[in-house]
Amino acid sequence: MEIFKRRDLIGKRIPINYRDASIKSESCAAITLVGSLFHRKYALPAMKSFLIILITAVVFLLPLLYKKSLSRNAAVTSSKERNVIPELTKCKFQNGDIILRSGKGFISDVFRQFSLHDKKYSHAGIISIEQNKIFVYHITGGKSNHENELKKELIDSFCNEKENTSFGVYRYDFTAVEKERMVTNMQTFSKKKIVFDSHFDLATDTAMYCTELVYKVVEAATGNRQFLRCTIVDGTKFIAPDNLYLNQHAKMIY
Repeated sequence: MEIFKRRDLIGKRIPINYRDASIKSESCAAITLVGSLFHRKYALPAMKSFLIILITAVVFLLPLLYKKSLSRNAAVTSSKERNVIPELTKCKFQNGDIILRSGKGFISDVFRQFSLHDKKYSHAGIISIEQNKIFVYHITGGKSNHENELKKELIDSFCNEKENTSFGVYRYDFTAVEKERMVTNMQTFSKKKIVFDSHFDLATDTAMYCTELVYKVVEAATGNRQFLRCTIVDGTKFIAPDNLYLNQHAKMIY
């Protein structure tokens, strides 16, 4: 299987850089520990308990760190309005494409560790082209109800370089009918006001986390529950970022 390198926001291929000044030494140590434990998943009988503790910590830390992030970037909000993706590149994108990004900060580093094979990305969404504009449907955790809801965001804002280091776009080998269903299902989920799933429970459909949202939209569009695989650690099933693109159905577009 081909291992893809990351691309930065102007299309260059770059290595992963964990020397971001915003990441403290304690965070780096935590990230290293999480990665080590995940790779030793089958040798640790207490992994399930560890995973529950990790998720709980993320849920409690998320509002605090999110608020701090908003405060730090308040002076540069205008950067989200800038076009960070060349127009010629945008022309490659289609309805139903999957977009993943690599965010900055501790929370993004934690979510990257959920991927067991390739830790490039920390967040995912679905592309929808509406009235000649490219939007991304995605869901994130936040302090307020509005921040917790599934949202539709312009792609330049989703990939803004102040909060992200890179992104990638992938396309599944859908039929034309499946592709249309995917966008329709995504819009239906949006109207239902799906909220962020702080329990990371695949059994619920009223609350979802970002990769679970993509997984369930694809599942509904294809009618094939084996189209995308789950990650299972010590009996706990979840959808990791690399589950979305390290499979035989996904082709890298950008």
